[in-house]
Amino acid sequence: MLFTLAYLIIILGATTGWGLGTVWVFGKFGVSSPYRFDFLLPLVGLVVGTVLVNLENFFYPVSFAFALLFILVGWGFFIIFARRWLPFLKQPFWIGCVMVWLGVISTQAVLSPANYDSGLYHMPAIRWLVDSAVPFGLANFHGRLGFNSSWFSISALLAQLGFPNTANYTALASETLLAVVGIAVLGAFRKFLRGARELSTSFLLVSGLVGLAPVVVKNLSSPSTDHPVLLLAIVLVYIFLRAVRTSEPNAFLYEFWLAALVAAFIITIKFSVLPLALIPLALLVIGLRRRIGIGNWKSLAVVVMPAAVVLASWMARGVALSGCLLYPLSLSCFWNLPWAVPTWAPTSDALWIMSWARAPGNLERDQVLSQWFWLGPWLTKFITSNDFILPLICFAVGVGLCLPVWRKLYARDELRAVLLPGAISFAGMLYWFFTAPDLRFGSTWFWLPGLLALGLAISAFVPFSRMNLAIQAVMGIILVAAAITIAYPGISFVRHGGKGFRAALVTIPPVPSVSVKAKQTTRGVTVYVPTQGDRCYWSPFCTNPDFNPDLGMTQLSDNRIVFYGN
Repeated sequence: MLFTLAYLIIILGATTGWGLGTVWVFGKFGVSSPYRFDFLLPLVGLVVGTVLVNLENFFYPVSFAFALLFILVGWGFFIIFARRWLPFLKQPFWIGCVMVWLGVISTQAVLSPANYDSGLYHMPAIRWLVDSAVPFGLANFHGRLGFNSSWFSISALLAQLGFPNTANYTALASETLLAVVGIAVLGAFRKFLRGARELSTSFLLVSGLVGLAPVVVKNLSSPSTDHPVLLLAIVLVYIFLRAVRTSEPNAFLYEFWLAALVAAFIITIKFSVLPLALIPLALLVIGLRRRIGIGNWKSLAVVVMPAAVVLASWMARGVALSGCLLYPLSLSCFWNLPWAVPTWAPTSDALWIMSWARAPGNLERDQVLSQWFWLGPWLTKFITSNDFILPLICFAVGVGLCLPVWRKLYARDELRAVLLPGAISFAGMLYWFFTAPDLRFGSTWFWLPGLLALGLAISAFVPFSRMNLAIQAVMGIILVAAAITIAYPGISFVRHGGKGFRAALVTIPPVPSVSVKAKQTTRGVTVYVPTQGDRCYWSPFCTNPDFNPDLGMTQLSDNRIVFYGN
């Protein structure tokens, strides 16, 4: 736990520094922050780190030296711009709350990766990042390794900072992101206690409820891509609510810039949440209609450029991995590339995901996709999941509280601000249901309307002074409950797993090891497969039992590996 706590502090300082440095650079081009300090700046640092990894890995493995340089430069920026943060750093109570929050997250250090896919392809993907420059055609080796997620890139960078070339601390990115979002929620609580009435603050404050969400709690010990999308979507909506409230051009331009950057980052983590790109597009329309922020093509180019770099570096990596810009979208593939996957592979993987999401474990893919027999069992599982029940409760409570003050809300801008993200969430639900309706893929679309409704209700009741104390007490209790929920798995493991608290303080996150056996492809390539199950975890050159028997391989002069399919 102490190792994780120390690393979180180091990483937060460095990513904050990169955020400050990035904003300073873009300030020279007219994008300047209207805030003395913005708690979202560490997210900018995470995005910068991801882009650097994607670019660096085209030529070299992600090494400890590279990770250390990223941290040192980030801390250099942090020290240079530290004066912006001094007012906050001089408040011992809130600094204490932040340290308690980081301690809560550090309890994950005693847990093995809980997400099943982490052993299947999350950690193997990270291993390829730290073992070599990006292998061309890696999707021919293992189809799921073609699912190009930026979350593996930043996970590899932060993992190398801890214990280079080992499986330990591959979840540092997951824990860092939750730390950043939690600190932002604490900042909203601080503002709320001081009488802040805007919808954005209320929305961010009630977002502390995602600490109770299973999709978050169950994945913190894993480099999973499921919960980062939810957390970053909440941040994106929060930025949108800040933006629509301002009429100051420089402030609006900053929010637009930040929204475009975060939206691009989310899409590179999981392409299936593409509807979230409508949020920065909506801000573009709002800016043009109000004639604020977007004054000319130059200002628009400055806003779009960082988001375009994020997307371009990610797509370029996708082409290297599979020959496709957006695997498994077959329309995005360049079939003439020698390392491109077979023409049937993207469609096959996409259909497999759709089938699995409807009826996990059912091997009759075509039957699942052409019939509706799966709907009953799926619906039973869906309506009993807390990632549906909790957002539904939030939505019902929010709407119920809004009804008595509906006439006042109807005349306020907050209601109109809520409608757009709500409509996008509804569109996301429909897209999710007809593609891959497993709730861990689509929890974002249910949490956002619930939090928006509850945040709207809280902001509506804040003006009533008699309600303030009760609201503050309830929100404080909710935040404490969320922290306890996150800490419980680690503390329970220590209590019941035979590990004492003193030993747990210096525990390194354990990662299962697997027994593998060698297999030969028809082209003479030796591939290792697990003797039991289909998870490789950190085993080298390992794929699941359904390996490609037609796999071919060559090694370039720079030791880069190129894989070929049939």
